[in-house]
Amino acid sequence: MLQRNDNPSRFGRAPIAALVLGALLVPQAAGAQGLTRRDIRCKYLVTRAILRNAAQVMKVRADCAEQQAIGTITRSVNCLEDPTSLGGAGTGTPNIDARLKKVADKALRRSLRIAGKCDTPTRKPELLGLDTLCSPPEPANWMAVMTCAADLGRSAANELSAYTYRLDPNVGTLSADELECRSAIAKKLRRAFVGRVRTRMDCFERNDKGSAYNCLATVAYPGKVEPTGFSRIDKKLLQQLVTLR
Repeated sequence: MLQRNDNPSRFGRAPIAALVLGALLVPQAAGAQGLTRRDIRCKYLVTRAILRNAAQVMKVRADCAEQQAIGTITRSVNCLEDPTSLGGAGTGTPNIDARLKKVADKALRRSLRIAGKCDTPTRKPELLGLDTLCSPPEPANWMAVMTCAADLGRSAANELSAYTYRLDPNVGTLSADELECRSAIAKKLRRAFVGRVRTRMDCFERNDKGSAYNCLATVAYPGKVEPTGFSRIDKKLLQQLVTLR
């Protein structure tokens, strides 16, 4: 029987529900109509960095869970942990720890590159509405904002991964049916997350160029569904949730 993992982990609950994270990744800055093309590019470089980090962390954790499910790695491994090099207790398998560390190293290099490109005397995170990625808000320090962005992506990945991961040392290898079910759900969640963020990004980018769509419209099928005002975006947001059925 497929059961949700309710065991607490060191990650806790992400402050933003992962499946609607895309609606909040690109806050609408005051006076967005005055942004230059380079301002807009910086805004979306940050958002894409969040998405890439989240997707890469999710992929490693999903691979770990699948290896554990078929018995390649031991039952004592915790695929939701961080390696000790990143301040965690370690997953319990050097290979997964090394892969997670590699993802973090890539995120750091990406953050340094984006911060270097975007930091100018007149272009600060607050201008682009990105200061609120940190709590409390960080109005001027680009590297601090990029660090918060990386943390946000990792938190979303951890939250989603916890929905399909079975952490129970008393359970041996999973049956073929349960393994297939968990793997399929994990892949669908990852695809829905990536697609949802990209679709929201597309909407906000159009607004930054002069449109006035409701990019924060609630699309929570089969519950409340609001229009953004752009039919193609509405269709994509709806379809991304329908595919999770």
